[in-house]
Amino acid sequence: MSDITTIPGWRDLDAAELVAFGSVNPQTAGPYPVDELVNWLRENGLARYDTNGAWEGLLVAIAQNGQTPIAFRNGLVDMLSHLRNPKSVQVDTHLDSYAPLLGALLASTGLSDEQIAEFYRRDGGRKYPLFATEAEATAAQAAAINAETLAGLRARIVNAAALMGERIAVDSDPFELFAACWEDAI
Repeated sequence: MSDITTIPGWRDLDAAELVAFGSVNPQTAGPYPVDELVNWLRENGLARYDTNGAWEGLLVAIAQNGQTPIAFRNGLVDMLSHLRNPKSVQVDTHLDSYAPLLGALLASTGLSDEQIAEFYRRDGGRKYPLFATEAEATAAQAAAINAETLAGLRARIVNAAALMGERIAVDSDPFELFAACWEDAI
């Protein structure tokens, strides 16, 4: 799963907002290689090249359906054209601008959870985590805050110990010296 700290403002969001954020931000962790995406579309029955090299399949039918929202239709046509371009090497599914198309594509095609998981697995995962419940989001948020707090304390202990090593003298009171070094080790 993606790290909760990748979500902008994650500390200030409540559990419901974290769940909603993941739902509307389906971007991949990085750009999707064209050949991997073409294979995934074919293997999952969404689109493939026919014997003449033209696209056919469910995505083509969706793009040609007059009831499909125009933005989704245009996005599908643009994506399929991009995949067909021999100069294309990747699809920018990691960019925030791709979120609406990616979300609609994954939601409207009847894919199973396993197929969607495979989509992300092939490209290194999701850019942002997807939480199934508010409890899961709260636990992830608490764990991330605890990890940051522990990392900060570890760094402060190391810094205080280094300062003590520099400042120690034969007649030093170790407790006073440590207290002063602790304050300075921020």
